[in-house]
Amino acid sequence: MSNLILDKLPGKLMIRGAEYRIDTDFRTSILFELMMDDEELSDTEKAEEMINLYFHFEKPEFCDETISQILWFYRGGKEERKGTGGGPALDPVYSFEHDDIYIYAAFLEQYGIDLTTIKYMHWWKFKALLVSLNDDVLFSKIMGYRAVKLDKVPKERRKFYQEMKRIYALPKSKTMQEKIDAIQEALMKGEDISGLLGNT
Repeated sequence: MSNLILDKLPGKLMIRGAEYRIDTDFRTSILFELMMDDEELSDTEKAEEMINLYFHFEKPEFCDETISQILWFYRGGKEERKGTGGGPALDPVYSFEHDDIYIYAAFLEQYGIDLTTIKYMHWWKFKALLVSLNDDVLFSKIMGYRAVKLDKVPKERRKFYQEMKRIYALPKSKTMQEKIDAIQEALMKGEDISGLLGNT
């Protein structure tokens, strides 16, 4: 498992004994997440686009190890998240597609970073900043509204949170984490993953 502070940020991935330079800019991994959620792309198109997004120079072959390495990079070098044992999947609390203006404003307000003009930021740095946004920025409040369990809210505040959940609701779709978990499980079992890259 990689450590953002202690380890050098990766710029290459090792696939079948060879190193391949990978596009580490945060925009590429945002596009990857959006691509995985795109129901208009076929399995083949997603498989090809996954490689094209990250590898602009020499491209590795499309194989299980390539997918595993891409997902390792996307997760920030962290171990695969283990499931909690059959509970219902949590609804996503943010979306790069639908929350772009809130994320932009949050980075500008808290860090003074203009995401439209910054030339480069490593994906792992971007993720660290994203999850560390203060509670008082609007984007964090919106994520809080989406995540709140109404049955845990005092009755006098429930109507407010119901309205906030309605206003800031995301369109229903399978979450990115669910897709990644399904791909990882298939890889561990040696199963074909092509069907998991398409519509679910």
